[in-house]
Formats: sequence, structure tokens, C-alpha cells
Amino acid sequence: EATATMVIRRWRRRAGLVLLALQCLLHPRVSRSSAWHKYLRTVRVHRDRPRPLLVQIGANDHGDRSAYDPGRHAVGLGFRAVLYEPVPFTYAKLAKRYAHSSRVRTVNSLICDVALPPGDDVPDTTVCPPAGSAKPIFFVSIDNATGTHGSETADARCVTGESQYHWVTELPSLDRKHLARHSTFLTRRTPDVCERCAERLGRPPLGPHCLRDVIRDNIVNTSVPCACLDADLRNESVVDFLVIDAEGHDDFVLAQWPFSRLVPRAIVFEGKHVPPERYAAVKRRLLAMGYQCAKGKCSRTNAFSFWLFNTTLAKLRGPVVSPSRSPRTGPQAASVQARAAPGNGDGLSEKEQWLR
Repeated sequence: EATATMVIRRWRRRAGLVLLALQCLLHPRVSRSSAWHKYLRTVRVHRDRPRPLLVQIGANDHGDRSAYDPGRHAVGLGFRAVLYEPVPFTYAKLAKRYAHSSRVRTVNSLICDVALPPGDDVPDTTVCPPAGSAKPIFFVSIDNATGTHGSETADARCVTGESQYHWVTELPSLDRKHLARHSTFLTRRTPDVCERCAERLGRPPLGPHCLRDVIRDNIVNTSVPCACLDADLRNESVVDFLVIDAEGHDDFVLAQWPFSRLVPRAIVFEGKHVPPERYAAVKRRLLAMGYQCAKGKCSRTNAFSFWLFNTTLAKLRGPVVSPSRSPRTGPQAASVQARAAPGNGDGLSEKEQWLR
């Protein structure tokens, strides 16, 4: 029975890798993110050891449209996971998807803004919002919450079923202006989409600009409880993969991460919506803690910024591009490195210690 279980797990992992390869071929954006794919392939799921852990902030629903989502791939490869999603209707889909999975925990909470540490200092303690606090999260609703159904230019039902516009409902943010800025992507003429929308809804023909005000006129908000990452993850000792997609607030999430006791081996965050000066501060802090950019220069123009802790980077197979600027040394970097370094005992080789 034990042998049969081992064979089944082995083939499940092989099937997951095959699926990952197929999605790389079908989705060019995935293949360009090969650095985090390479990392996921090195993290082994072993039946005699705890599964590797993923923590994802802004998980969305892990649906079929999330083909380039690093978190979804990690779960598919057997990771344990703690998934945070603030938007209620999206969280409901996520919770339903993993309702019968014992290794995935879903959380309907928000990582609220806190004061960022001054300069490039690495905070020694984790700052959490007050217990019981909540903040409004803004998102685009397609449920006629603002009374736009029947509008000539703002009927949100026109984006449903249109795969190229699935992102419209995937933009939750603490900043309403951040959502409104995305309206510029819907100002062009879309006669085919508008024709299909009118036919689908059984209404008179629509003009070619039926999507122009879909985002601007359908922004709503709801109050979501604030989470404290340090408290939520108090029972965890190792995080193998941290994925953040907070629509312009990724640096605030990193500011609340409990680096003082829990050092992720790999970090992926979306930096293109973070203001340049705040993004530069994030890079300096990560370098100071002993992280290195795993691909290119991790500029704001990249869809994802992928960082590896230096002991993790050394274990990857094959060359990985390092940044032109090496990580700083000092007591802070040494302290963080000591917390993340694998143990020296248990009779395991260095590679086995790291994989564990």
C-alpha cells in the first residue's frame, strides 16, 4: 500500500510538471517568468517531510484564467498554502475551489497599510494593525450595484464571457484612483465585443464604445477585516514561496511581513503599480536582508519581480542572473541569513537540509 501511494504521488507530480510545460507553451507571459518556474521545480514534495509552504497575498480565485499565477502553480505542484483574498465574491470562488483540500487554507482578509520603516532599515519587529480593525477595499462590481445595467457605455455584463477583459474584476485595491486609471484600457472601439454583448443580453445594438465607462461607473467598496501576518503564521517556521499581488500596495505588505522570525526563501511581487521611489526602497531593503534578484534587474516594468534569498539562489540548478549590485553586509543581513540558513545536523547532506 505504501509503495502504491508513493507511485501515485510521483505520477501526480509528473502530471503537474507536464501541465506547467503546456501552459508555458500556450501562455507566452508564463514562459517569460521562467525564473520562478525553475525555482518551483527544485522544491521537492517529500512524503516523509513537511510539504513546502506557499503564502499568497491577493490570490484571486485560482481559476482557469490564472494560467500565469505563480501561486496557482505552486498549489498544483503539491505545496501547502495560505491564501489571502479580500474581495468577498472572489474569495467565495477560491474557498469553494479548495473546500475539500486539507493543505490549503483560505483567508478573507486584507493586509492593510501601515507606516513604512524609515530609510532602508529592516524592521526588527512586525507592525500589525489594531485588533478588530477593517478598511474599505475597492473593486469593480458586475452585479448592478451602481445601477449601470442597461447603460450604453457602462453595462458591466459586457465584460463577462470576454476572456481578454477578465482582468476588469481582478483589480481590488485600497486606492480608488488606482482602479479608475485602468479605464484608459477600455476607451478604444470594440464593435465586436459590443455586438456580442447586445446579442447575449437581448437588447438593441450597442455603439462601439460600450466598455468605455465600465470600470469608472462600477467601482464599489466593502469593509474587510485587516489581517496580521505575524499572528496568522505563528505556527509556521519556514515559508518557501511568498507571492504578493496587492495592486500598488505590495511594499506595504512586505513592510508587515515578519522577517524577524520568518524569512521566505523566494518572493514574487508585482512592482509595476508601486511608485518608483517606494519600489526603489523595497529593492534596497531586500538587498540589505540578503536577497538577490533572480532574473534581470527586477525593474518596475516587469510583470513580476522575483527575489531569492542568497542561500536559496546557490541551490538552484544552472546559472541565474544576479543583480549588478551585490547585497549589503552587516548585522541586519547576518541576522536574517542566520534565521534562514538550514540546520547542520540530522545526518543530512547540505542539499537535503535545504530541500527539507
